[in-house]
Amino acid sequence: MCASNSQGVACYRSLTFRSLVSSVSKPSRGPWLALVWFAFVVCDTLAQLGFKLTAVRLPHEIFGAAWWRAAFASVELWAATSALALAFLCWLEILKHSPIGIGFAATSITLVTVAIASWLWLGERLDFTQGLGGLLIIGGIFLLRDIRQ
Repeated sequence: MCASNSQGVACYRSLTFRSLVSSVSKPSRGPWLALVWFAFVVCDTLAQLGFKLTAVRLPHEIFGAAWWRAAFASVELWAATSALALAFLCWLEILKHSPIGIGFAATSITLVTVAIASWLWLGERLDFTQGLGGLLIIGGIFLLRDIRQ
């Protein structure tokens, strides 16, 4: 929505995932690239949660025989590795259509999604500093959006 004023035209955009994606990619890619970005964020977040669950459940003796057996038998580890592989494939598609500097900076949104998901599903603490950091990350991504436009 754009409104005219005495100093020109000021445009206000709604805060949506699609508007965030359009800020870091070529506008001609539309819904497909928004879906790829969404898949990247979901897969990377699930991968990090899976790695955390694996790490917590592995024996304390690092790299011993029991540790390796437990690691290779861990469903969480295989699921997390698969999710990370899918995130990587999404990242390759993102790189086709986005400048690497802006695209890489936008991937920091997963720091926010992992923190929130860890709080929701793993019961980890989310304090004021982490919340403020998450807001700064989101703000930084929107600043990138303004630079692109």
